[in-house]
Amino acid sequence: MLTLIQEALKSGTALGFPLTRMIGHAETAVDDWK
Repeated sequence: MLTLIQEALKSGTALGFPLTRMIGHAETAVDDWK
């Protein structure tokens, strides 16, 4: 996952975007917690 984030940030810069916003939702990660 860290590699995916690094690649997304690098590709955004290469495409000419000065900033990239990363949003994540962890609802599925804690879905089974009671």
